[in-house]
Amino acid sequence: MKRPNAVGDLQFHERYYNMDYLFWKSLEGSQLLHFLISYDIVCQWSIYLKKRMLELDHEFLIFNEKVYIKFVVPKFHLPAHVIACRTVFSLNCTVGAGCTDGEAPERGWAEINPIALSTKEMGPGSRRDALDAHFSDYNWRKVVGMGTTMYRKARAAAADMADHTIAHNELTASLPGATVRDWLDEVESWEKNLSPTNPYNMKVEFPTQAAARHRMAEAEAADIRAGKDVMLDVNVTPSVLISTGLDLEAEQCSIKSDSGKVWEHSQDRQKTWLQLRMNTLSRKIAIWGQRQQLYTPTVAALRQKDAEKPNKPKTKTATSASPAPVSPVYDYPLYLPSGIIGKAAVDLCLAEIEWNLWLPQADESIESVRRNLQIRAYLWKFKEKNVRGQHANTRTRNTIATVQARIDTSVEEYRAAQVAIVSLGTILQKTGWQQEYLKLEQGDIRELNESEDGVSAGRTITSWIWRTKGMSGIAGNDELFRDALHLEWCKLRAQSMRFIEEVALLNEDMERVL
Repeated sequence: MKRPNAVGDLQFHERYYNMDYLFWKSLEGSQLLHFLISYDIVCQWSIYLKKRMLELDHEFLIFNEKVYIKFVVPKFHLPAHVIACRTVFSLNCTVGAGCTDGEAPERGWAEINPIALSTKEMGPGSRRDALDAHFSDYNWRKVVGMGTTMYRKARAAAADMADHTIAHNELTASLPGATVRDWLDEVESWEKNLSPTNPYNMKVEFPTQAAARHRMAEAEAADIRAGKDVMLDVNVTPSVLISTGLDLEAEQCSIKSDSGKVWEHSQDRQKTWLQLRMNTLSRKIAIWGQRQQLYTPTVAALRQKDAEKPNKPKTKTATSASPAPVSPVYDYPLYLPSGIIGKAAVDLCLAEIEWNLWLPQADESIESVRRNLQIRAYLWKFKEKNVRGQHANTRTRNTIATVQARIDTSVEEYRAAQVAIVSLGTILQKTGWQQEYLKLEQGDIRELNESEDGVSAGRTITSWIWRTKGMSGIAGNDELFRDALHLEWCKLRAQSMRFIEEVALLNEDMERVL
């Protein structure tokens, strides 16, 4: 519904002063005590809302202690927010929200956009009259159709309520009673604002490369204090050497991907930008290679052998750290410990450092694949249901292409990490990783409910990327798994509660309007 005084012109984008004024005028004089306010940037807009409202009306309802206001982000816009926003401002985690998606203000534009061709030719008065007429018609049609709409929603919500309640009860029955009671007390306290601990956030930190590098830096600091420092260069420690090598390898992958987009008829600006990046990377590798030879002298012999291979001319700098000019910089081997196993002697200390960096890299990459697969699935469903017209379809396809590019990049990062983990795990005699870091085939890159090619839905096995636990199995510690199970239980409970609320709200609404 379009509320009175809730539609206005924007001078330049969605400035706060425009949105504040419309928010104020729309709710001015309202006698309601509970409000659910959805806005795509509500996490920012709501921070100083009271301070800004004092300049408009110091008696506005948001200053009334009896009024309860909950700010949320519409469901379609929420995935674009940072992780911290996805629970605090989520409608799925909001008590009393039912299955509201918060996108109703956006849907009205599909009705009103076509008249822009007419209103842009009108004067101010005629334009406002025309818009008021269309908004009134939109509201009238919505009121007339409430009976059919609510009946359809009530039937769908009742079926979904049963499915989600059964799923939640089945998981609850499989868990210890004391654990369930603790989890229930925690989530109810958070819902009543009695506890600041958000049960929908992971308590156990997911291992990341940044955290691994920090631990290594602390370990090196302890070695320095104990007089066990093995640093051969005052500027580059062993962990810095390996971590920089991994960064260079990632940059090589990025440039290789971008070079595939530049062809013979590309603009000179694009070619120049790519060549400058390659030149910079070449200098970085040359400088890094000089430090590498201090810790791994055998790489000089490997570079000499590569320079003497057929179809590669010998050069005076064949034994230097700079790449051979005949190879593109993104194909130049960096000779990290995982890449020289079986070719030259490997320093086990450096290999251990690389192992500790590749594990979180693999976890981060596979998590990125899962997250972007979910986003891609949502975008395809949204496109099929809501997008019409060439312009809108083109924009949506470009968005999906961007997400697909992220998936492809994450897949390549994981495959590189998995190859290194296989090589290092063997020489370091590590155990447990074989079940966690499997080879990622193209057929494994599919959504949670997506069937395999040529296999019926009843016989499809969920891809292993949705079943792996990451590093918890290697460490012999199930704390991460228990935390993930806790999060899954909270989400199932929230889904069940929202559908129960949806059925109750629809029944109440139908009694009032029918």
